[in-house]
Order: sequence, then structure tokens, then C-alpha cells
Amino acid sequence: LLISMRERYQDYRNRPWLEGSDCLPVLLGTLVATSQLSEGVAMVDDHRNVVAEFRALTVDRARPGSLAQSFGGLERAARAVRDQLSHDTWTVLADVQRALDDLAVDPEDDGAQLGATQSAVLNGMLALSGLGAESMVRDLGWYVMDIGKRLERGLALVSLLSSTLTREHTRPTERALMESVLAAAESSVTFRRRNTTVRVAAVAQLLLFDPGNPRSLAYLLDRLRENLVALPHSSGSSLPERLVDELLATLRRCDPSDLETVTDGVRAEFARLLDSTHAGLTELAVVLMKGPLSLPGGTRPLWGGTERRDLP
Repeated sequence: LLISMRERYQDYRNRPWLEGSDCLPVLLGTLVATSQLSEGVAMVDDHRNVVAEFRALTVDRARPGSLAQSFGGLERAARAVRDQLSHDTWTVLADVQRALDDLAVDPEDDGAQLGATQSAVLNGMLALSGLGAESMVRDLGWYVMDIGKRLERGLALVSLLSSTLTREHTRPTERALMESVLAAAESSVTFRRRNTTVRVAAVAQLLLFDPGNPRSLAYLLDRLRENLVALPHSSGSSLPERLVDELLATLRRCDPSDLETVTDGVRAEFARLLDSTHAGLTELAVVLMKGPLSLPGGTRPLWGGTERRDLP
């Protein structure tokens, strides 16, 4: 999403009169909602100040919701199971940390290094996902990890769509927003192959209802159900499993074409579906953290009390 937003800004910063430039403030609001940033993001007129804001959202570990802060959480989670992770995993994490550190020590960057750093982080996350998919044994730890990934991806996807497509905009702005959404969801190529026009219903079909798209809500709910079944003491009708079944049932009752209907500038049916899904995924996360995934008390982290140390 950071990459998509930065590229849109580059498209319009010298040509603000172009149709579709109104997508920028919407994307900024989307970034705040999706990343749960603790403070808003201002789109100022001065280019250097905008680049500085993008830098902070990328490398400022002290800013809740930033990319670096999120990576710090991943880093701490990896340390907690460091004896279970391969050398290749640590190599990927170290490369990502190095890219963030290189940008942090270059205050004169005008935006070129920023783009390279964001691409390096994305490549690292894709490599890490590939290692998890192709190299990890499917034991309890893998299923727990995948449950967390599916939950976070689902919450992020729902927030992304809710912030961009539930309100009516001008046609050029909506087109720019939908293209940014597809790029952020790694689904642009698939969408272009299947569709000749960019419509809300077509975007919803691909990102919500398509069980064959690994980035869709339907796909991740199916994987969540499979992962929950693999947990010890699964009964097939436990509360987490019932919550996922309810989300899937709600999704199957919807027709993508109905989500395009606009009333007083709002796609109310689309908004209701996304709000109920977000609430359901949040409830599922809470139930899991209080139940089968609850942490034991009185434990101490393997790495001691320091907040951060350099990766090997």
C-alpha cells in the first residue's frame, strides 16, 4: 500500500490538474485505517515534506503502524522461536533490516532510495512467505503461523476495501483507487487478464468471492477453516470454527453486482458486508487469543529484555 500510494503521488504531484488526483487523500486515509496508525497523515504541498512523511511511515520504529514498527514485531516474534528457524530465514530478515537501516541513515534521500527500500522490504516479505509455504513442516507451529497470517491479511483487505470503494467518487478517481487497491492486493495482473473494464463489482468478485485467488477473502477463510481443523482438540463445531463458517455463509449469500448500488453517495450493501466481516474476524482473533492460542503465564523471552538487537 505504501508503494502504491507513493507511485500515485509521483503520478500527480507535478500534474495535480489531472483527473483522478482526488484519490491521494483517500489513499492516505486508507493507509491510516489499514495500518492502524496512531496519528493521521498529512499530504502537504512541499515535495520534501511529503517524502519525509513517506520516510517516517517506512523507517520510523517509534511510530505505531509504520512499516519499521511492524517489522520490529516480526523480528521479536522470530527471536522467540529462533532455534526453530533456518539460516535462510535469518538471511531474509537481515536483508530487510539492512534495507531499512540504509534508508534511515540517508537523510538527503529525495525519494529514490525510499522506493528501493520499500521494494526490498516487499521482496523480503515475499521470500519469507515462500520459505514458510515451501520449506516448513506442516506441524502445529505452521498452522498457528498461518492462522495469524490469514487473520491479519483478512483484516487488512477488508479495511482497504472499506476505505476506498464504499463511497462514490468521480469515475477517474474511482478508477485510480481501484487500480491502487488491486496493486496493493497483488491482483492487478489477474484482474487485467479477466476484465476489460474496471468496475467495483469486478474488483469485489476477485478480492472477496474468488476462492481460487490466494489474496481473496473467500480463499483465506477456506484456509482458516482448514487450519482450525488441524489444531488439537478440534471438534468441527468449536466456536472459532463456527465463526469462520458464519463468515463464509455471509459471503456466499452476497452477489457482487449488488455491491455496486449507490445510495446517497454510499455503497451501503458493500459497507455492511465489510463491516460485518471485520467484526467477525476481530471476534475470531479475540476468541483464539483467549482460548487455543493463549500464551502461558510467567514466561520470559529467550532474547532478554532488550527491545531490539541486530539480526545475525
